Amino acid sequence: MREADPSYASQLNHNPIRGKGMTIDEASRQIDSAIGAYGSAAGSVIERILGEVKSEVGQEAVNSLIESHDLELLYNITPNEFDIGSD
Repeated sequence: MREADPSYASQLNHNPIRGKGMTIDEASRQIDSAIGAYGSAAGSVIERILGEVKSEVGQEAVNSLIESHDLELLYNITPNEFDIGSD
């Protein structure tokens, strides 16, 4: 496993696409990058990405990303139960 890049998490906070809308493709790239950088410890970074996707695109997109990246198996993040950022 590659050593974590400490600047990656700060890049999420200064994401240049904020305000322009998170796309599913961009979220997918960020999830892949987080998994590559943090491995089994990427769960919290992935949850932040999914939270942005949920607010920008909706729960259906979140469910699609969870399924396509096997996040339920790898990080115990389940479709339709992801509620970060909900009231």
